[in-house]
Amino acid sequence: MKNGNIFSTILLLLAAGCAAVSGGGGAYSTPARALLGEWRMADGSGEVAFAADGSYRFTNPDGSRGSAEYRVLEENPEKRSIVTLIRLKEFDGEPVEEEVGLKIEGRFSPNFLQFVGAVIDDEGLSAGTFRMER
Repeated sequence: MKNGNIFSTILLLLAAGCAAVSGGGGAYSTPARALLGEWRMADGSGEVAFAADGSYRFTNPDGSRGSAEYRVLEENPEKRSIVTLIRLKEFDGEPVEEEVGLKIEGRFSPNFLQFVGAVIDDEGLSAGTFRMER
């Protein structure tokens, strides 16, 4: 994978982590349940989808696609917040050989139709924010 593609893929993963809702808002028992479904990036940088089996797929605006695995690390139903770890597995039909993993934390809107999140670096600091919409 070329460095430019890795960078754009990482940006999409940054923006994507933790934010998908199945349905049009409503009562969810946990943020992890709200994580399931398809979302589009608010800045137009692509679309993502989370599945109940821990798989994650994304499509960049240029049509390139990839897949990853995700795991919920923490969640707080009262605050509608969640922390996930996303690990890139495949990009444009090719396996990703280098380890690409991102820790993402964020919060759902009260109706679960938007998500605002941040990528968390190794020192626990925000390395960038993003917004996703249903």
